[in-house]
Amino acid sequence: MIRTKFFITLLFSLISFCSFAQEIDEDYDYAQESTLEYKNKIYNDQIHTLNFHKRGNSSGLPVINLNGGERLLLTFDDFSMKVEDLNYRIVHCDYDWKPTDLQYFQYISGNEEPFIYDLTFSTAFNQSYIQYSLSIPNDDVKFKASGNYLVYVYRNGDPSKLLLSHQFYVTEDRVQLKAYVHPAFSPSYRNKKHEIDFSIDHSKYPIINPSDAVKVTLLQNNRTDNAITDLKPLFVSNNTLEYNHNGPNTFWAGNEQRFADLRNLSQKTEGINGFVNRTDSVHVFLEPMKTRRMHRQGNLLGSIYGGRVIGSTAFNHTGASDIDYCIVYFYLEQEIEDPNGSYYVFGELSNNTLDDKFKMEYDSERKRYRLATYLKQGYYNWLVMYSKDGITGDVQRIEGSFIEAENSYSILVYHKDITADYTRLIKHSTLFYPSKQSQFRFDLKK
Repeated sequence: MIRTKFFITLLFSLISFCSFAQEIDEDYDYAQESTLEYKNKIYNDQIHTLNFHKRGNSSGLPVINLNGGERLLLTFDDFSMKVEDLNYRIVHCDYDWKPTDLQYFQYISGNEEPFIYDLTFSTAFNQSYIQYSLSIPNDDVKFKASGNYLVYVYRNGDPSKLLLSHQFYVTEDRVQLKAYVHPAFSPSYRNKKHEIDFSIDHSKYPIINPSDAVKVTLLQNNRTDNAITDLKPLFVSNNTLEYNHNGPNTFWAGNEQRFADLRNLSQKTEGINGFVNRTDSVHVFLEPMKTRRMHRQGNLLGSIYGGRVIGSTAFNHTGASDIDYCIVYFYLEQEIEDPNGSYYVFGELSNNTLDDKFKMEYDSERKRYRLATYLKQGYYNWLVMYSKDGITGDVQRIEGSFIEAENSYSILVYHKDITADYTRLIKHSTLFYPSKQSQFRFDLKK
């Protein structure tokens, strides 16, 4: 009797979701072959809510120290409900996210094609799924080299049946880094841009020809579409590299993150117009967004810098397997459709990429852009990005840019040693503007 009820519920959930998304040939979707890309990407339509962070931390870059005892946690949900072997591989990459020439045993000690063993069946009402979890390093994988890395997951030992890929970092603490964020020095951008000035002291770590051997990447809110990667030191003196530029080291500040609290699908909170319970799912309608002409005050719950924290506060939810999905509607008011570019809902919910699944479509009757997407319960931050090429996002178009906006910044310092076969990541640091980090002011049930 229990088994019959389970399969009826499962069948209903799968049919409901397919009617929301698009008609998908499940067999084709399952068997499709994909080409690996060295970026954050979901390749299979049955995979949802890809999270990858340091264990115990729900936001920030997935970065750990080499031999530091830290671990990363990768989780994702599989709607297919197919319990089959999932393998993963880890690839060492260079500064430009291309695979290095290192052999696997040179950067990792352990199995080259291990399995993901940790899985949990959901007990959510609307959507059935299997949640997979992978903690690295682990008994199968131990890192021997620092640098950029990519992990990718696939089915049944066949790398062409890709499910997902995600970048991460393994760092060493080899140099001293002093850095701070402040309004741009240039009067033209002082109220619109943040400037990151920093210096690298390598007195305890000899570097030959440091102006060429050292490379730096600056990231804003874990984004890669607007990363700064071509900085050269402005001054080199003794064992110190100074990066006190006036322009090349600046980011548009943007505006405060938009947010939605989806932890309880029966409790209306700020920014939510209402809920509708239908047979397929709970439909959540957000208040229409408008072009911002001024800085918006930060949310009292605190910024998570474009991130998300999955969880539920419903009284009948007691664990991670209870967390459900809902259909969320985003609206952006615009009098006419832009013929030259597109608008995207952008943040960790889109894997910090300009994902076509999060591109808004124009409704000429109601004079607004619209996006309906399937999201897991939790608390979400996002911004609206405009893009002409689908690669680089423009935050100013809709959000504006104001110096008061809260942002996080990551500094990654690399060293290409002429005696080594790879580029080492010798320092990582995260800064916040304003300088005191915002705290996320509530706990979620995990």
